[in-house]
Amino acid sequence: LEDLAKVRAQFNLNDWGYCQLSYKVGMELYKTEDMANLFCWFVLTKSGYDSKVGYDAEHVYLLLATKTSIFGEPHLVLDEKDYYCISLGEVGYNPVNLYTYGESYPDADDLIDMNLENSPFLEEVIVERILSFSYKDSTWSFPIKQNKTLIEFLGDYPSTDLDIYFLAKLSPLAKQSLVEGLSPILEGKTEMAALNILLRFVQTAFPYQTDEQQFGSENSLFPDETLYYDYCDCEDRSFLFSILVEDFLALKVIGLDYPGHIATAVELKYEVEGDTISYNGNDYLVCDPTYINADIGVVMPQFIDVEPEIIQFR
Repeated sequence: LEDLAKVRAQFNLNDWGYCQLSYKVGMELYKTEDMANLFCWFVLTKSGYDSKVGYDAEHVYLLLATKTSIFGEPHLVLDEKDYYCISLGEVGYNPVNLYTYGESYPDADDLIDMNLENSPFLEEVIVERILSFSYKDSTWSFPIKQNKTLIEFLGDYPSTDLDIYFLAKLSPLAKQSLVEGLSPILEGKTEMAALNILLRFVQTAFPYQTDEQQFGSENSLFPDETLYYDYCDCEDRSFLFSILVEDFLALKVIGLDYPGHIATAVELKYEVEGDTISYNGNDYLVCDPTYINADIGVVMPQFIDVEPEIIQFR
C-alpha cells in the first residue's frame, strides 16, 4: 500500500486514477479481471474508501461508492447509498443477479471523488492539430499540442455529473498551446471584445456532432478531449469555454442547463446590453458556445422564455 501511495503521488493521480492504478497492478499480479477486481477492492478498502465486491455465477465485480452520480453503469443501493458496478478493464459489465454483503469495513467510509481539477503526470506522447477560427474581418490559426496518453486516460472516465467537467482544468501542455495561440489575439482587446473572440473560437473552431453520432452513446468530454477530438457537442463546448474565460479573463462563469441543451453565462461587473440570468443577486450575461456566430448576450430563440437550471461549480 505504501508503494502504491508513492506511485499515486508521483503521478498526481486523483481517486479515479488510484482505482485504475490498483486495478492494473492487480492485472499484472493475477492476470484475470476477477482477481484484479478483488485486489483493487482490497487496496481501496485498506486505503479508507467505501468499496465492496459482488459476484454472480460468472464474475467478481467491484462496487464503488462515489461522491457524484455515475451514468450508464449498473448500480445497487445499500443503506441508502449507491454502489456502482464499474468495470476498470476492457469488458463492460451488466450483471442481472448480483450478490454482496451488507457490512462495511471499519473506517473505510471515503467516497470516490471524480474531481479532476489537476491533470495527472503521465508519459508524454505528443500529438498536434491546427485550430482555425474567424471573428469579424480576421481569421486566425494556431497549433494545439496534447498528450495522447492523457486523452486515453480521460477516455476511460465514466460519465458523471456536469460540474465535474466544468471544474476540470486544462492540462499544462494544452494550456500552454492556448496561451501561445490566443494571447496575441486577445492582447489590447476590451473585456467584451475578448469575450466575444473566445466565444467565437469555441463556436467555430470545432465542428459539431452529437455524442451519439461521434461515439455511439452519451460521452461528455473534458476540455482537453474537446481540443483533441474531431467533433464536440453543446456541453463539451460549454466546459471548454468556461475554463478559457476563467484562465484568460478571470471572470466567473456558471452553467445553464436548458432542456436538451447546455450553455454558459458570465458574471460582469458593469451593465452590458444583452440577455442576462440573475443568480444569487448578480447578473450573468448569457454566452452560448453552440449558437454559431452569436455574440455574447444572445440566447437561442427556442430558449428565450425558458428558465434554465443553474450549474454552479466554483
